[in-house]
This record gives sequence, structure tokens and C-alpha cells, in this order.
Amino acid sequence: MNKIVASFGFIVGISALLLQFSVSIPNSINDGRSLIMSVVRYFSYFTILTNLTIVLIYTADLFPRIGWLRALRTPIARATGASCIMLVGLFYFLILASLWKPEGLWLIADVSLHYITPIIYVVWFAIFHRSGSLKITRIPLMLIPPIIYLIYVMIRGAIIGEYPYPTFEIFNIGLTQVALNIASLVVFLAALSAIAVGIDRFSPTSKSNS
Repeated sequence: MNKIVASFGFIVGISALLLQFSVSIPNSINDGRSLIMSVVRYFSYFTILTNLTIVLIYTADLFPRIGWLRALRTPIARATGASCIMLVGLFYFLILASLWKPEGLWLIADVSLHYITPIIYVVWFAIFHRSGSLKITRIPLMLIPPIIYLIYVMIRGAIIGEYPYPTFEIFNIGLTQVALNIASLVVFLAALSAIAVGIDRFSPTSKSNS
């Protein structure tokens, strides 16, 4: 059953990413960006990077002989994926969903990446990959990837004057508000990481995974 759910999650995830790519890139080019800048912009969204990571985690589980994906088979990698994809869904639901009304293919991609893929992954993680080995002390390590992303986003935005999310737009809302938004996100993500650790560690059916 693990492989069935992982396969389903992989198919949904990769399909959603490709659909989002197919509508985002032409739209970005029509807005005056080059193909390269459009692709860079596409991969500058936390939603895209997190969903891509989730797809790779599924791949690592489905194809255990792929050596370079070994790190994604660890409990901390799977739990980090869970906390980040929960953030994707909740951040969109609480903040971003009210800011625009997608239609057609945009809507399908939007719902898939922000709602369907998070639900599938968290269910998969909670049912099949609770190792019982993670500790709260691992949370700082789980925060490293999203913090690196935040640093990248702010540096990129300072250089080109474009940010992937309105919560980071220094030129519109000011440095102080952006700093508060980032701090709030990190705290919120730490709480989600604690939930992921709790799912892994305190589940009554936890088992040891390598």
C-alpha cells in the first residue's frame, strides 16, 4: 500500500508541476521576461521547490537503488518535507488564496499544488513513514532548507526588485514589516516541524526507518 500511495503522490505531484510550468512560462514570457528568467522565476517559488522535493522523496522511496537520493529516505528529510508542504497549504489558504482568483488550468494547478499534494504527502508520511526516532532537538536542522530559501529570495529580490510573495515585498510594505513576516513564518514553520516530529515520534504505530 505504501508504494501505491507513493506512486499516486508522485503522479499527482509531477503532473501538477508540469501543468504549472506549462501555464507559467508562456505567461511570464508574455510579460517581457526571457525564457531563462522565466524558468528561474518559476523555481523561485517555495510552493514549486517544496512540491519538487516531495516528488523526489517519493522517487527515493519507489526506487531505493538510486544512491544519490539516499538522503531523502531519512526520517528527518521526510519530516522536513511534511512541515514544508504543510506550510505551503496553510500559507496559501490563510494568506494568498484571497489575493487572486485563478481559472481554468491555473485553478487546477493551484488546487493541486497547494491542497491536494500536501494532503497526499502528509497522509503518506503519517501512515507509512513514522520512524519513532526523531527528537524536538532536530527542529533547527529541519529549518535550515527554508531559511536558505528565504535568504535566496531576499537577495534575489534586492537585485532584481521582484519577490515571489507579497509578504516579502520590501518596496511596498517596508523592511520592518517584511522582517516581522519572515520571523512569523519561521516561528510558524518551527511549530509545523514540531507537529511533524510528533507524528514521527509519538505515533502508536511508529517503527524504525533508516
